[in-house]
Amino acid sequence: MTELVVRSASQVGNYDYLVDYVFQQNGSINIDVIATGIDAVKGVATKHLKDATAAKDTQYGSLIAPHLVAPNHDHYFNFRLDFDIDGQNNSFVHTALKRGKAVANSPRKSFWVTNPKMVEREMEGRCD
Repeated sequence: MTELVVRSASQVGNYDYLVDYVFQQNGSINIDVIATGIDAVKGVATKHLKDATAAKDTQYGSLIAPHLVAPNHDHYFNFRLDFDIDGQNNSFVHTALKRGKAVANSPRKSFWVTNPKMVEREMEGRCD
C-alpha cells in the first residue's frame, strides 16, 4: 500500500511541532502530531523527593532533576476538515472534552471524559 505524507513544521514557544497528514489509498486520513523542544521547567527548593518541601513543590508537576520541576500541562490540537468529499450525504460528530467527576476516595482528582454531539450544521460544530 502506498501513502502520501504531507508534513508541516512550526515552532510555538519552547516547542517544535510536526504535523503529518497521512493519506491512505483506501481514503482514510491519519494525522500524527509530534512535539519536541525544550522543557518548560521551574526552579524549586526540593533536591530529592524525601525533602520536606517535595510535597508542595511537586503538587502540580514532577521533579525531573534536583531543584527542577516540570509542570503538568496539556496540548490540544484542532483540525478543520471539509466533509463534502464524496458528496453531502455525510455526518459529523463533535466530541468535546469535559472534566469528569471522580468517585469518592479516588486518588485521581481530575480527568477528562468526552461529550459527543451529532452536528447538523457547520455553525453547530464550532468550539466555544
